[in-house]
Formats: sequence, C-alpha cells, structure tokens
Amino acid sequence: MLKLLDRFDSDSFRQTRKTAATACVSQNPDAAGAAVEDVLEFFDDAAFLVEKNALDAEMMWHSFYHWIRLYLQAGEPHITTYRTAEPSVWKHLFAIYPRLTVIEKAQGRGVYVEKLNNPQLKRQLEQEIY
Repeated sequence: MLKLLDRFDSDSFRQTRKTAATACVSQNPDAAGAAVEDVLEFFDDAAFLVEKNALDAEMMWHSFYHWIRLYLQAGEPHITTYRTAEPSVWKHLFAIYPRLTVIEKAQGRGVYVEKLNNPQLKRQLEQEIY
C-alpha cells in the first residue's frame, strides 16, 4: 500500500492526474478520455491486488475512493465508449468498485450521493488541478 501511495503522490503521477483533471474540466470527451486512461490504469492495478487478496478492499477505499469516483464520473463518456469496444478494459476496477462503494456508504452514514452533480464534479476536478 505504501508503494501505491508513493506512486500516487509522486510528482510525475500528480502531473498525470492534473492533466486528466484539466482535460475533464474542459469537457472535451476525447481529450478527457485519453488523459483519464492513465489514472484508471493505476486504479485497475490496485484493484487487481485487491482481487488477489494482496491488498485489502478497505485499504483501497481509504486511500483512493475519492479519486476513483471522481475519475470514473468525469471520464464516463469515454469509459462507456471504450468499454463497449473492449469490455475487459479496467475489469478489475469495475469488479471491485461496487465493494468500495458499499464501504463508502457505510462510512457516510446515509449521506452518500450516488453521482456528483456537475458543479460538485467541476469543483473537485479543479481542486485536483491545483
């Protein structure tokens, strides 16, 4: 987990996240999609570790749920198109995301909102940029 956190917080991956968030804020689905793919690949790798019991789902939720949800929602148009053509892409992430959401709902004590509205999504993406 510490290695994943180090990579996630590294200068190079922060730049990757910033690029993805900037593309999502621009609302250009093509630019956003390509930029978000690198971030989703990271989360898919972590999800693979959860599926193989090398990492606990609650640990992944604690460290990454906020960003997973953000990028899944922000990149949704591209993700849907990409997965229609290639259903196995990010399969580990999509397999465990419902488990992570159950944890989030339990921790939120009834405050969980299934989908961020556009102003919330934009605000969180802007926070990611800066």
